This record gives sequence, C-alpha cells and structure tokens, in this order.
Amino acid sequence: MKILIDIRLLNSHNFSGIREYTLQAVKHLLEIDKKNEYILFANSFFNKRRINLDMSQNAKIINWHIPNIVFNLLNKLNLVPKIDSI
Repeated sequence: MKILIDIRLLNSHNFSGIREYTLQAVKHLLEIDKKNEYILFANSFFNKRRINLDMSQNAKIINWHIPNIVFNLLNKLNLVPKIDSI
C-alpha cells in the first residue's frame, strides 16, 4: 500500500509539538514498517539533512518547489495537480 505523509511542517525552524510528533511518527514508521511504501510530501526549500530522516528503500520524498502560501492558495482553488499520480 502507498501511504502519503505531508511533512511540510518539518521544514519549519520552530520546534512545536505537532512538528516533533510528526517527525517521531515518520521516523518510527520507516523503521518498523518495511511492507508499505511511504511517500513524504514536502515543498519549498526542504532540507532532509536538517531533520535527519533515515530514508529506507520503501520511502521517497516528493519535493515541490512551491512556497506554502502559494501551494495553499492553489489547493483552495483546486489547481494543484494530484500528488498521488506521481
């Protein structure tokens, strides 16, 4: 099964509870689940070294170079291409 996880907030410089929860959940899912395929969605200037994710063979990052404010506006207007078709 393909599982898409929105990790856009992991690129934030602010350490919040939601950011930390998402980071830990993704890290542990990638460690324990080798059966499913994980697609991690990021945008803008995502730096995977800063969050230190151990990317396994069953995970990949889709990085769209669109700032969050533009992405959210396009999403509200239903103009964003389908992420799951990638």
